[in-house]
Amino acid sequence: MLVSKYCYNGRTWIGYDDTHSIRSKVSYANGKSLLAYFAWHIGADTSHTTTRTLSQTNNYPIN
Repeated sequence: MLVSKYCYNGRTWIGYDDTHSIRSKVSYANGKSLLAYFAWHIGADTSHTTTRTLSQTNNYPIN
């Protein structure tokens, strides 16, 4: 099942997440009783959209 967004042009492929894919991935991890998830390069989230979505999906704050 594909839940992430992506762009492809010739030999260049770029994948990224939006709030929908983040919710889907975190919900999946929670449903499998996984204890953690990983977000790559969260520092680029200058509007805090990614971290806010992660926190709201898990119903607990991120430190």
